[in-house]
Amino acid sequence: MAKSKSAEMVPRLREDLVVTELPITDPFEGFILSRIDGETTIRDIADSTGATVERVLDILTRLEGLGALGGPPEPPALHTRPPPPPAGPAPQAPAAPSPPKVPQAPRAPLIYDPRELDEEAELDRERKHEILDTFHRLADLNHYEILGLPRDADKKAVRASYFALSKRFHPDTLFGKQLGSFKSKMEKVFDRLTEAYETLGKKRKRAAYDEYLGMQDATRALESGLEEGEAAAESAGGEPGGVEPAGDETERLGNAATEAPAPPEERAPDPVIPKAPTPPRLSESERREMARRLMERRGLSSRAPRLASSSPPGGRPSGPAPVPSSAPGSSGPPRTRSSYVEGLTKSLKATARLTGGVDKARRHIDDADAKVAAKDLVGAINSLKMALAVDPDREGLRARHDELRAELAAQMAETYRRQAAYEEEHGNWEAAARSWQKVAEGRSEDHRSRRKAAEALLMASGDLRKARNLAQEAVQLAPTSVKNRVALARVYAAAKMKVSATKELAEAVKLDPDAEIVKTLQRELK
Repeated sequence: MAKSKSAEMVPRLREDLVVTELPITDPFEGFILSRIDGETTIRDIADSTGATVERVLDILTRLEGLGALGGPPEPPALHTRPPPPPAGPAPQAPAAPSPPKVPQAPRAPLIYDPRELDEEAELDRERKHEILDTFHRLADLNHYEILGLPRDADKKAVRASYFALSKRFHPDTLFGKQLGSFKSKMEKVFDRLTEAYETLGKKRKRAAYDEYLGMQDATRALESGLEEGEAAAESAGGEPGGVEPAGDETERLGNAATEAPAPPEERAPDPVIPKAPTPPRLSESERREMARRLMERRGLSSRAPRLASSSPPGGRPSGPAPVPSSAPGSSGPPRTRSSYVEGLTKSLKATARLTGGVDKARRHIDDADAKVAAKDLVGAINSLKMALAVDPDREGLRARHDELRAELAAQMAETYRRQAAYEEEHGNWEAAARSWQKVAEGRSEDHRSRRKAAEALLMASGDLRKARNLAQEAVQLAPTSVKNRVALARVYAAAKMKVSATKELAEAVKLDPDAEIVKTLQRELK
């Protein structure tokens, strides 16, 4: 009873909560947090995320311990007439004093080997931490973040922040001191500060960078939404899926399976479930007749002996249930009661599809359809992931999911292309490689994006096997492109595969005997 009451409570976030300051590392906890709106009950949160009520309660308990909730969950608000005011002033208990708000600046978890702090250098430990923490986050910080500024900061603020931070990170400010490897780290931080200052301090450069950040925000939000959906589907995947028989058939089958093992000599046929197409809507009498025929085809008509022996109405079976003997012509090892029950459960689930049983995936599929109509492809894809988690074998469901993924990738391809072009122009090769691959995902016939991704991986000293595969795809899509052949040859050369590289360059020469890049690479391979 207490658990039932808890499931109907409504959690609420603290009004002054800053979500980004919470030490949350589990994506699914963040997913649950995003569903707390002050109106949705715990049970509804569990249903919408695919988690059990118990897991949601555990996560809420942790969030409450982190100070994220504005108090214990409350019952849902009821729209009732307020009670009349009391005749006289009612005594009130003195309110507890609010704790003072202390400015917090918690140190971020270490993202580097703490032994780096022990390196001999004429720096105090706090300064070492500042240098190491900034250096190891350079790849994740944008120009505004490295300067510690909001995106609407004016030119004066950019200049002031740059010169203040330069005094902290320019090695010359510590001239004459032994800095060890901290010197090179400070130089790289200072270079990034200078790049940020030169970009944000010039109108045209800043406008282009702001446009790039907008594209990056959009793609990251999309990817984050898909990751949250993956986490929710993974959590839901452990639950029984598909269509369940209506009523208490599943519970009764489960009890029968655990009450007593079947004698070794008993065996039961393994029910075979044909894949039936989705039928038209039937009347109640037609459903019952169809169910009766289906069960008779499996030797499970209503005249067959029940699994459980006689028991009082509403009670549990009082003893072991007899297992029907094997069907004529059946073969194989003797089957236990558990294997028989498993087969019967599958049969009842198939019957439930025809007779209106509980379809767990249906609501997720309907939700996906509604989100497609609202042009929310990420939400639709995540709903289909949930449907696949509970009913992975449903006909056509995987194909529909993949179709929406392809549609989303195609829609985002141009944004990723512009993002890749900016990253490539500014020498951010690792990011460019990733963005070009996203372009390729959305443009199945585009050989250029695959070649660009392979070239960016080479420049970033990235995964050569992935670069080879991308370059090979580019060659397959456009075998007469000299650039594609050269890109694949360069990958082979970087992987020390001289014979393969030479072969690709020979093909490039056939296409363009005067190509200087081909001649240069051939000389380098000799």
